[in-house]
Amino acid sequence: MRSKKLKTALQLLVFALLGAGVIWYMFGQMSAVQKSQMLDSIRHLRYGMIPLFVAATLLSDWSRAKRWQLLLRPLGISPGTVNTVLSVIIGYMVNLVPPRAGEVAKCTVLARYEKIPADKMIGTIVAERAWDAVCLLLIILGGLAWQASVMDDTTRASLLEHLPGGQSLVFAIGALLGLLVALFSVYRFRPGSRISRFIHGLAHGVSSIWRIQARAAFLFHTFLIWACYVMQILIGFYALPGTVGLGIGPAVMVLIFGSVAMIASPGGLGLYPFLTALILTAGYGVSEADAQAFGWVTWGMMTAVIILLGIIGLLMLPVYNRRNAKT
Repeated sequence: MRSKKLKTALQLLVFALLGAGVIWYMFGQMSAVQKSQMLDSIRHLRYGMIPLFVAATLLSDWSRAKRWQLLLRPLGISPGTVNTVLSVIIGYMVNLVPPRAGEVAKCTVLARYEKIPADKMIGTIVAERAWDAVCLLLIILGGLAWQASVMDDTTRASLLEHLPGGQSLVFAIGALLGLLVALFSVYRFRPGSRISRFIHGLAHGVSSIWRIQARAAFLFHTFLIWACYVMQILIGFYALPGTVGLGIGPAVMVLIFGSVAMIASPGGLGLYPFLTALILTAGYGVSEADAQAFGWVTWGMMTAVIILLGIIGLLMLPVYNRRNAKT
């Protein structure tokens, strides 16, 4: 019992230091002007908006966990909601360090506490991310069509500059096809090996998206996840005096530009404030200082909330499962 407590304490210490290290590293990458802008923005922040921002984040995490459960159900896997939500929260925190490592981490965490195979779960994450990519593409096309009048040539060029180019897409598709061929070869010529069993579970997990029974619920949670992201941006607008009058249209555009920033740089570091400020200044007449303030404050709140919730998740998981085991 003492060794388990020591192991848990060490894990919490490592992740607490990791969270502090991420904040220190990201703050260290800012220029003196950027640090000054962020600190000045914090001084003008309406702190009453922070609980609403956290609530929107938790709602999106809960909805993502419920959607993940729907993907797992066709595989005969039914994890508890609390463990699934906490695993999702921890995954977001791990994603801040090596990008996309959180996807594996949340599968590993859930597999450990629910005693279920991780390979099939990783397959569902692949399917889920592919679905999210399609949703983001639709949001980009719909948002740009809806708010076309606010896009000048400079803003459009800056957005296109940070989207994956043709060569990058060809390389990514080629790498994916090469990986699929390699996996198929291993599965075909070494069917009884451990890696073949893993590949089979992975493929079974990916195919779960075609076998979802509660499709209406899956679509509802997809809508709710993206709605929560828009809600976070609207809360960010109301948190600062310079953006308080902006509505859903600008929020959708900020979501588009912010999502591109998150894809193009780890955690959106530096690029999120730049791209979101660009669209707010060029498209909606927000002053550069206020637009930069919004970008840095929103990015800072997102990063801080992800780290805080991740550490809380690590604290809650062993306690919840220990109590659950006793009952």
